[in-house]
Amino acid sequence: MNAQKNKSDNRARSKETKLPAIILFGTDALALPVLRALYDAGYPVKLVVTKPDEPAGRHQTLTAPPIKQLAKELGLPVWQPKKYDTIEPLKETNAELYILVAYGKLLPNEVLALPSLGVVNVHPSLLPLYRGPSPVQTALLNGEKETGVTIMLLDKGMDSGPILAQVRVLIEEQEKSPELSERLFDAGAKLLIKTLPDYISGALAPKPQDESRATYCSIIKRENGLIDWHKSAREIYNQFRAFTPWPGVFTFFTLNGKKTRIKLLEISAQQKNLNVTAGTIITHNKLHPIDIACSQGFIQIHRLQLEGGKPLTDEEFLNGFGGKLSLKLDKI
Repeated sequence: MNAQKNKSDNRARSKETKLPAIILFGTDALALPVLRALYDAGYPVKLVVTKPDEPAGRHQTLTAPPIKQLAKELGLPVWQPKKYDTIEPLKETNAELYILVAYGKLLPNEVLALPSLGVVNVHPSLLPLYRGPSPVQTALLNGEKETGVTIMLLDKGMDSGPILAQVRVLIEEQEKSPELSERLFDAGAKLLIKTLPDYISGALAPKPQDESRATYCSIIKRENGLIDWHKSAREIYNQFRAFTPWPGVFTFFTLNGKKTRIKLLEISAQQKNLNVTAGTIITHNKLHPIDIACSQGFIQIHRLQLEGGKPLTDEEFLNGFGGKLSLKLDKI
């Protein structure tokens, strides 16, 4: 009931105030709450720009990005450029404000220069901390207790533009990347709708970032999921939280004398020290869960997957392979 009232109030306000025409750039499902919030608030979204449809799933079926599917439901036009060899579709809208969220591509300078009100970005960190492509994963990897969302104006740098608004978000103890990302972009959608009226009216002045506090994060690669058992159990658990579902975390067991890659699907971290060399398998031969010593504490493995195999519980794995395991993980 309250949600319906808020939508009605937002639309009523939109009739009283001249709202600028908007183009939204987004691809990932994380952009959905932003598009929905803009639409419900009565903003005239003239165009949704997203990446081209891509093959997905086992049968590689050509699949539309999530934001395209929502745009079609809302009756909004969609443009899916592979590259910006033309920007006429953008010029034709005469949009005064662009909003970019979870788009997955960089906008060329000629696009950044088009809208009179600039390009507003929803970024999932408390800038200038964690500039770059993996702020959520890096915050989890580093064991941060809190992060947040920044509404900012894009410039030619990497997430270096002036800030319009921020909100802090506490990170839950066992929260993984997908859950935290969803919460951050939900918070970002609410903050954006709260911030835009003052920015559009000129009542809110963008604030330059403090360059002395800037930190950066990089593109995640598959090899980032490889576990180093010489790290602490907490560090490895943070790695698991950060890199679930992709690239996941993995290690190598020796089975029947053969080095075998195994992905860890569900683990927990224990703080007790086992007083054995890091990488030693403590439980095996059908005793579960699987405990592996770290430099501090140990990791318990509850679900795992052999390369090319199906997901297994620790008990299923040990029933089939426990007697064939070496007592020490392969050195890395």
